[in-house]
Amino acid sequence: MIQDFEEKESLLLRKIAGLELAKEQIEEGAVSDLEQLRIEQTQNALGENVDERVLLLETELVEAIEAKNMYKVQLQSAIAQQHNGQDAVQQGIGNVDQLIELQKWTKSLEAELRDMQDRYSSMSLRFAEVEAQREELVMVVRNLRST
Repeated sequence: MIQDFEEKESLLLRKIAGLELAKEQIEEGAVSDLEQLRIEQTQNALGENVDERVLLLETELVEAIEAKNMYKVQLQSAIAQQHNGQDAVQQGIGNVDQLIELQKWTKSLEAELRDMQDRYSSMSLRFAEVEAQREELVMVVRNLRST
């Protein structure tokens, strides 16, 4: 019984709000006389049906708002995932760049090592030649002393 009164009260409040809105529109000149007449005829002819239609439209509006909010959350989640993916790609690209730089550095070190090995071999060969010449000179000096 209290629920019936509450429902009637809410319906009456909605009717009042609708009438106040129509009044404001009329006062502002936003609604033409013909539109005003149509609004009044529709409200008088439909009576309770208008209230039911308003209630239905309000329900649909609430559902649409909930759906919009759900899609908004999904969109934000997708955008966040996309940003995370882009960050990972950027980090991956950075890692690839670092890897390329390390490979270049490794190749240059390998080339430098080969060059040093070649120079060492040349120096070792030169040292052996000089050592052989020294031995020959030592032999020549010994021969000269013994004579």
